[in-house]
Amino acid sequence: MTYREPEYKEGRGWGEPVMSDPSHSCKRYNGKNVVVTAGTLGIGRAMVERFCEEGARVFLCSRKAPNVEQTVEELRKKGYNVGGTTCNVGESKEQEDFLRAAIDFFGEERIDTLVSNAGVNPKAGPTNDMTEEIFDKIFNINVKSYFVLVKLAMPYLKRGSSVLFVSSVGGFLPSPPLGLYGVSKTAVIALGKVLANELGPMGIRVNTVCPGVVRTKMAGMLWKSEDADGAAKKNGFLQRFGDPVDISGIAAFLCSDDASYMTGESVLASGGNMSRL
Repeated sequence: MTYREPEYKEGRGWGEPVMSDPSHSCKRYNGKNVVVTAGTLGIGRAMVERFCEEGARVFLCSRKAPNVEQTVEELRKKGYNVGGTTCNVGESKEQEDFLRAAIDFFGEERIDTLVSNAGVNPKAGPTNDMTEEIFDKIFNINVKSYFVLVKLAMPYLKRGSSVLFVSSVGGFLPSPPLGLYGVSKTAVIALGKVLANELGPMGIRVNTVCPGVVRTKMAGMLWKSEDADGAAKKNGFLQRFGDPVDISGIAAFLCSDDASYMTGESVLASGGNMSRL
């Protein structure tokens, strides 16, 4: 592997987030069909690229058509077998259409890996200051859409298929000013565990990856702040923020046959922050 951790340079910050490291030699997804929601930016985009690098056929979605078109075009230029469509995961009908489009793209009614990655946090602040509308939006996207996606995908998930949820380090200790966001991510961890229990006898695995602070657009206020270097040094044992590539490799492992005896797990990837025994 040639990935090098980001270096902080005074006055210039951390540089661009690292999205991929194609130097690895893994090819665990040859012939596999992979579906990823919110797959055009940040961690979602990095996961799509990693699955593609390992030989998968990947179908992705995003709310915005230009993002889908640009991502698909860029990855196809690299020789990857990838397609995509628009989808607001907060609408069950759109998720149904998204999965149907994926099946049409694959040419067979089989999904080997299903990744639910969408997440929102429309407002930060004290929990009691949040409106019911904000609460509903957070839980509709961050929790309900995960439940709906798996439910709709069940006809295409076969023995040996895997499901991956994307939660957060905040799911282990929800705290201000992202209290409701953290609570929603706790719910995602719990949903993954109960589905792993129920789907295990069918040979379908369900795991959750819980990133710490990763250099994405959503976390920009942390890693782009004036005290970004100081904040990074407080962010765990590695004293740096994560890059999307740090999560994509973990996702690829959890969904592969290398993790065939792992299910119901919530894997924390936070550079040492909130590490557990």
